[in-house]
Amino acid sequence: MKNMALCALVAVFFVFVGCKQKDEDTKMIDITADNPVAKISGNDFEFLNKKGVHEKWENIAGDKILPEDIVIKKVKAADGPGDYYVLLGMAVANNTKIAVLLEQRGDELYFAKHDDTVIVVKCTGCKEGCDPLVVLQYGAPSIICSPCPDCLKQDVALQ
Repeated sequence: MKNMALCALVAVFFVFVGCKQKDEDTKMIDITADNPVAKISGNDFEFLNKKGVHEKWENIAGDKILPEDIVIKKVKAADGPGDYYVLLGMAVANNTKIAVLLEQRGDELYFAKHDDTVIVVKCTGCKEGCDPLVVLQYGAPSIICSPCPDCLKQDVALQ
């Protein structure tokens, strides 16, 4: 009888410890505009929380994205001067491409805010075209989707 009581007590202990660990894991992968996304090291980028970005991007895409299909690129605006940092992700199965502008602060990159909101652009619909592009609208950078017959652009607020 003592062995059963001891086993039950140990089982309850592990349940509580396991639940606590899950809460800590969730906090660890929290992605917000106030936390840096990556560090710049020369021409390379080092993700500070790629697991969290990967999880968030899969939720937005509604499909699987391979971790290696999430990249940061330095791009030029399609219609004006300047270089911009963009975080890109691609879900091949449903022809979805996801992009968000990043802003540089020192040697770190953060999600860029527009009216205190981070806007993630989701381009869906075509194997060719429907790619995220940086353009200048009223002098400020934003992301559009390049044209293709079935392209659908959706703006998603980063939660």
